[in-house]
Order: sequence, then C-alpha cells, then structure tokens
Amino acid sequence: MSRTGAPDGGRRSRLVGLAAWLGLAGAAGAAAGALLAPFHHLFDLVAMFAAPALSAAVLAGGLALLLRRRAMAAAFGLCAAVLLLHVTPQFFPALPKPAPGARPVTIYFANVWARNRDNAAIARSVKAADADVVAMTEIADQHAPALPEILSAYPYRTSTDPARNFEGGPRTVIASRFPIERSALSLQDGLAVGEVTIRGPDGPFRFMAVHLTRPWPLDGRVRAQRDQTIRLARRIHAGESQRLVLVGDFNATAASAILRRFSREAGLVNAPARMGTWFDPLPGPLAIAIDNAFVGPAMTVTRRRVGPANGSDHRPILITVAAAGP
Repeated sequence: MSRTGAPDGGRRSRLVGLAAWLGLAGAAGAAAGALLAPFHHLFDLVAMFAAPALSAAVLAGGLALLLRRRAMAAAFGLCAAVLLLHVTPQFFPALPKPAPGARPVTIYFANVWARNRDNAAIARSVKAADADVVAMTEIADQHAPALPEILSAYPYRTSTDPARNFEGGPRTVIASRFPIERSALSLQDGLAVGEVTIRGPDGPFRFMAVHLTRPWPLDGRVRAQRDQTIRLARRIHAGESQRLVLVGDFNATAASAILRRFSREAGLVNAPARMGTWFDPLPGPLAIAIDNAFVGPAMTVTRRRVGPANGSDHRPILITVAAAGP
C-alpha cells in the first residue's frame, strides 16, 4: 500500500494508461504528418518517422487488444492504416523483374560518420558484406590511412577531394571489383557527389553516391535539401539515366514528399526500405531509413538489406541490382 492508501497496482495501471495515451498521441502525430507531408516541409519532417511509428502502433494496438481496450486498439489500428498507406511506396516500390540470365551486382553503401574512429569495425563490415562495389561517405582524415586495408579486395578506387569547410575533410569514396571506366567527382554546397561508370558483368552502368544535407531546422536553410535534389535530378538527366544506380545518405526516407518528388523528376525508382538505418542502436523496424538507393528504368533492385555495423551511427545498406527485363 502507498502512504495515501491507494494500492500500488492502481498506480501502475494509471501509469500504463498514461503511457498508452502518450503512445497513441505520438502515432496520431506521425499519421497527421504523413497526411499533410505534401503541403509543408515541417509535416514532411514529422512523417520521416512514419515507418517506426507504424511498427510501434501495430505492437501497441495488439497489446491494447490483449488488455481488452478495444477503443484504444481501434485508434492505434486507424493510425497504423494511415501510416501504412504513407510508407507503401517505400516498402513496396514498383520495380521491374530482372532480365532473364541477368548477372546481379551487390553494392555496399555506408555513411561511416566523420567522428567514427573505429577503422577496424569499418574493415570488418566491408569484409563481411563481401559486395562487388563499395561506396562510403564521410570518410575523414582518420580513416584515410586505413583505406588500403579496408578496401584491399577492391583494385579500382576513386574519391572526391576532402571537404574544406568541415572538420576532418570528409570525402566520398567508391571502390569496385569491376573496372571503373570514368569518374566525375564533386562537392557542391554540401552535396557530395561521387560518380563513376562501372564495367559490370552485363555491361557498363552509371553509379552515383551522394550525401545530402540535413533537413531544416538542422540545416538553417529551409530549401537546402530541395535545392540539392533539383540539382541532382538535373545532373542525372545530363548523362546516362537508364542504366543508373544511385545510393546515398539522403537524410530523408523514400516515402518522404521530398524524395518522392525527386524520384519523379529524376525518373528513378527507389529500392524497398522496410528496415531503417539510423539511429544505429535502434532495431531496424524502429530506425529511420534515410540511407537509400534508386535505379533507372533499365535496372532493378532484387534485394535491399541492412548491412553489418561499422562503428557509425548509421547502419550500412546492401543492395543487389541487375539489368531489368523487357
């Protein structure tokens, strides 16, 4: 008994009820953001949490049913339905089937984080993934001496210049087991772009690795991300865009209004992203899928999964791409 005479069980029940209502408020907020995302960037920012909110709403709704709180279960179910509708393009994109006999290529992408000092973890992650192509952003000064060992299985390598305006001079690195025919690397207004042509088993394909800035208010410029996606779409259309594979830390989910608009403008389709990559300690269903991949019409994605941890606050992604069928 408490000093006021109320049973401890009653207090726990009230705390559980309060937690449930707070959870419902969070799920409802994410659902509202998903509905309003096309109309304002602040709603789109809230909607970035739609996938983890969906996972939480499903679990909480099931728990509410077990506790026979049917009204609350119905409310969680309604939120989950709205959230599922929002993330459907992210979870189930309309990708073509691979061409008959197509030989797949596996690509590893990671934002290794400029503050990550665990080069051994980066090396273990790359080795365990055993991909055909490796792309990494935020490779900083402390990582550079270890790159020959980290990328020892990849004879073809290229890199952007170190960024001069950021501590550690982060850069984007691309390495491949297949020959790299051409490269065009740049750093513009925070938009780090590594671009190469890779001579794959079914012919050359254009490969790009990018790192977009963070959304407002984390970046003080309201239109910073939008301006970068516009420039990126223009760059894509300036070259081969059919056999294109684009990977990167977009600081946005594939279901977000900003990346759905970019996808239409660039003529690309996103890889399915059902498991998140940031923040790393969180399990995949509760993390946010801001590390993404896109392909042009002549390519497809047969698999996308979260890769081995590498000491970063992001988890890597592994995607398998192939030539698309007719």
